[in-house]
Amino acid sequence: MPTSSQAPLRVGVVGTGFGSSVHVPAFKASPDFDVVAIVSGHRENAERVAREHGLAWSGDDVRAMLREVDLDAISIATPGGLHHEMVLAAAEAGLHILCEKPFATSLEQANEMLAAVGQASVGHAVNHEFRMTPARQVLRRMVGEGYVGAPFDVRAVQDLGMLLNPGRTWSWWSDRQQYGGVLQAMTSHLIDFLLWTFGDITSVSGRLDTFIRERPDAEGRTREVTSDDANATLLRFASGASGLVMVSGVSRVARAVVEVHGSSGSLSIENNRLVAGREAGKLEPVDVPELEVQGPVGLMTAYLGHVARVFRGETDDNVATFEQGVRVQAVMDAIHRSSDANAAHINL
Repeated sequence: MPTSSQAPLRVGVVGTGFGSSVHVPAFKASPDFDVVAIVSGHRENAERVAREHGLAWSGDDVRAMLREVDLDAISIATPGGLHHEMVLAAAEAGLHILCEKPFATSLEQANEMLAAVGQASVGHAVNHEFRMTPARQVLRRMVGEGYVGAPFDVRAVQDLGMLLNPGRTWSWWSDRQQYGGVLQAMTSHLIDFLLWTFGDITSVSGRLDTFIRERPDAEGRTREVTSDDANATLLRFASGASGLVMVSGVSRVARAVVEVHGSSGSLSIENNRLVAGREAGKLEPVDVPELEVQGPVGLMTAYLGHVARVFRGETDDNVATFEQGVRVQAVMDAIHRSSDANAAHINL
């Protein structure tokens, strides 16, 4: 259902990778938005997506879209290295902004982006749509209600095989300078959820690994991979709880785990199945609702209902605003510093 009786917000999408496969379908499925324009660095891609989805405007220049199309909001789904410039331009144009992660390529950039939307008084959100995973929503609610008591330790593990094939084409994903890699693409979602659920992280000890060190580019030339395809980090929360985050993009097992053990109880998610218990070895299933639409489009469609409220000037704790983008960026930058220096302890 629409979040208000107001007319849908007119949005332009930038990016025809994840932008066309997830953003455009999610905006079309959301009653709160009307997607009307698409931009790609390759004009033919923008024109193709516009034809497929019946969009009135397509092009290869973000600033042209900002000038020529009547928009309320922009959704930025490009490589992370392009976000800073696009956010500043969209804020100057007075548009609400949904930005993909990785939010920025440095904490300095992230702070500049936050300052820009604040000065422009526009709505802002980072696309942490995995907040809408039903089991994570229930776990967070139960933590807030005190089910686990004082959290002792928190664990988040994700295993994927997306980078296992050494023949996968080299792209911005393979380039640390463009903030590619598993830390930025996948671990960022877990960091967001842990910050949102358990509060500030005060120190980290992290390691980034690159196991597949070369990949062919689009012309078949071999190029060095400088971004991570796996990472592991020990965390300390301001509450005193400890944490462990491990993510692999070169696993043959598909798994997503989030769990917390505390003074009163334990909660554990594996692949959207939540169990809870207050006695050792006695964990019982917890009912978890289903999304109306499954998969990435379903998660983003659910998230957009909350984003629309923020864009209309309301508050909604389900939305990761740019303030949260800065917090996640600070943790990721600290993990990079820890790994580069082989340091056991980096304070935020």
